[in-house]
Amino acid sequence: MVTTDILATPANALFPRLFTRAREGLATPSGGFAFCILAALIGAAATSSPPDRDQFFGDESTYYMMAWSLACDGDLTYERADLQRVYEHGYAGGPNGVFLKRHPDGPKGGDHAARILFSKSFAYPVFAAPWVKVFGDRGFLIFHAVLLALMAGTGARYLAAASSAGGALLAGTFFFASAFPVYFFWRTPEIFNGALLFFGGVLWLTGRPHSREAPVTRGQLALLCASAVLFGLATYAKPSHLALAGAMLADLLFSRRLRLLFVVAPLFLATAGGLFFAEAALNGSWNFMGGDRKTFVFRFPLETPESRFDNLGISMITDTETLEVPFSLSLLTRNLRDFFVGRYTGALVYMLPGFLLWAWAAGAALRRQGMDQPRLLLLLATSALMLTYLVLVPENWLGGGGALGNRYMTNAYPILLLLLPRRAGEAIGAAVNAESESRVVPSGKTLRRLILVSWIGGGVFLGGIWAHPIKSSLEPDAHIDAAPFGWLPLELSLLTNLPFNIHKSKHRVPFGDPPAMYLYFPDHGSHPLEPSRAGYWTAGAVTSRAVLRVVNDVGGLRVSVGSSPVRNRVTVRFAGERYAVDLEAGQQRSFDFALSGGFPWRGTHLYELEVVSSSSFVPRFSLPGSADPRNLGIFVRLDLLPSGTGGEQ
Repeated sequence: MVTTDILATPANALFPRLFTRAREGLATPSGGFAFCILAALIGAAATSSPPDRDQFFGDESTYYMMAWSLACDGDLTYERADLQRVYEHGYAGGPNGVFLKRHPDGPKGGDHAARILFSKSFAYPVFAAPWVKVFGDRGFLIFHAVLLALMAGTGARYLAAASSAGGALLAGTFFFASAFPVYFFWRTPEIFNGALLFFGGVLWLTGRPHSREAPVTRGQLALLCASAVLFGLATYAKPSHLALAGAMLADLLFSRRLRLLFVVAPLFLATAGGLFFAEAALNGSWNFMGGDRKTFVFRFPLETPESRFDNLGISMITDTETLEVPFSLSLLTRNLRDFFVGRYTGALVYMLPGFLLWAWAAGAALRRQGMDQPRLLLLLATSALMLTYLVLVPENWLGGGGALGNRYMTNAYPILLLLLPRRAGEAIGAAVNAESESRVVPSGKTLRRLILVSWIGGGVFLGGIWAHPIKSSLEPDAHIDAAPFGWLPLELSLLTNLPFNIHKSKHRVPFGDPPAMYLYFPDHGSHPLEPSRAGYWTAGAVTSRAVLRVVNDVGGLRVSVGSSPVRNRVTVRFAGERYAVDLEAGQQRSFDFALSGGFPWRGTHLYELEVVSSSSFVPRFSLPGSADPRNLGIFVRLDLLPSGTGGEQ
């Protein structure tokens, strides 16, 4: 039989060119590099969650349920079976944070016949579902392993000559000396979206005609069409990625390749538009984050007969959302600073190699050193993407409270590698001569410095995250107590979306009855507020930081420090003033501060308070009759004053 003959035929005889190309590819430095990365990541996938954890990261629960619903049920409708499946897979806390919406044409009033839908983009779940079907929960990670290995190998091949290992070194630094690979463990679209943009960019830069006079080959046309499809997918997954697709289309326009543009542009629009049309046909709205949309925590629709969509959840409609923080130039300036060097989101902290490349490209463009057209457009597009987030969502440009670093920019991080010309990788292994050191190619010395700085900076700031990627994802504020992060400014405009808000004792803690202000504790340097004593203990001999959100008309603040049974040196910083005092055991000192200035936020003002304690004690061993096992530093009491002047009392 034909079938028997085919099954009996060796695979390399059926596909000789495929296997020949595969062997040749693995023999190159970039191919071997990609294979090693793939093997390492699949090993990580095989040995990581589950059962290492029983809860979700960020938006994971929605994408997780969508992929499993497609794999098992072939649909994207939320049903009781989908919820049951989450518990069967070991997530005892349920799909906390899941986003759902009610189909606009379905029945209202809590009827269990109402059609409830998952409210996220379906692009990632559609591609992840086959892997989940075959490999179960680890299918997500194996899918990510393939994508990340392909990006690393393609980046190495793109940057280096076939005989040079320099491209692999630079590509490896770019992808792995940052927080980007931590998202390998997240069942969310960051790795997938990054791959769409990266391969879309590679196909664009590889397929574009290199001169206006050169004829367009069928191969080039195929590459550009494939690029348009990938950019279309990425734009549907996150509409802000339109800026990066626009760079490709603008390149064809400015190169006067109008015939080519009239082929590629409609294909891009058909892909993105077709997916939005499919979204509308399936879910009743083109906007997967619009409509009657809610997020659910601890209790979920259809869990019990009384659990209904209409009597549970928190409304999360984004198609009619208005900004509570109005745009201002001063806010944009502060956010720009925080975007690059912020404590929780700084691009030069969490994505150092990519933004060093971006800074090099920006410097070359500002010096008018001959940046070629496609990379100049890519530089402008990535810059426009940053500004889009900073201007349109000035209080949530990091991607939500569970993010590690800037989750929004993580999607676009891989494409930053393409700001380097293809010849750049050749300059790493050897000195470059005067002819090859053109104005658009960084020197070998510059690239070696970039690699060195990236690994040193990454080790200093991200070493703990690399060592414990799952713990850092479950607790995205766990690393923030490390000394280097205290040197960086806190992103006050993102106050309610910073990762520490996952802890109730640190988020919007009311002070007073009725509350005259709210307290936020952005690190682990403080124990919970004790309302009866109007203050809190610092968590040992540490730096304790708090943000005070003053909502009433208050003239001043009195900060009292003391109650320690041991000698202590205490430093208090607030509103630009600093006091340092030596306290004997049991001694207390107070400082009055005028509440002037502050950071304006949602009609209130924010102030940062920092208290440094040099000594600590454990009450169980220091105070007779106490069973308190906590490590305590100094007690910080807060009193609001109707009016006041700064100074020590």
